[in-house]
Amino acid sequence: VAAGQKAGQAVEAAADAMEVDARDLATVIQFETNGTWDPKIENPDTHATGLIQWLPSTAVKLGMARTELEAPATIKAMSAADQVAWVPEYYQAALFGRNPRTWPSAQDSGQIDIGDLYLLIFAPSFAGSSSGRIAAKGSRAAAQNPALQGPDGAITVESVRDALET
Repeated sequence: VAAGQKAGQAVEAAADAMEVDARDLATVIQFETNGTWDPKIENPDTHATGLIQWLPSTAVKLGMARTELEAPATIKAMSAADQVAWVPEYYQAALFGRNPRTWPSAQDSGQIDIGDLYLLIFAPSFAGSSSGRIAAKGSRAAAQNPALQGPDGAITVESVRDALET
């Protein structure tokens, strides 16, 4: 793991807690940080910050920050390992009480695949689905996430899976 041994150990621990493949979690972080593993990375439009691009509202809900205004700075002050330690708590919240072991991607191995893991971060309500339109062509979400767009310019469950599984 490019972020160092502590971050690598944190990824292993988080993946174990979440019952997902550590390589998948590392790939999701790699994808969300444009390959940098920079815990200070911030989306200038949404102010999503850090290794899994925590939204300020999410940081407050989880207790990572006191206010949405201070959330980006608070997240940036955390090390990569400290941020990864919050991922299992986020994961549980993103499940909305659903059991991921019942999802199609977990049928064979008992673990969700990288597509569902990423969907839990990007569009949690779509995780566990085999299809669905997440963002229309030309929408703000599609424009901000060109790597997730399908051939028609929309972001779908299928295009997200394709982006992460290739």
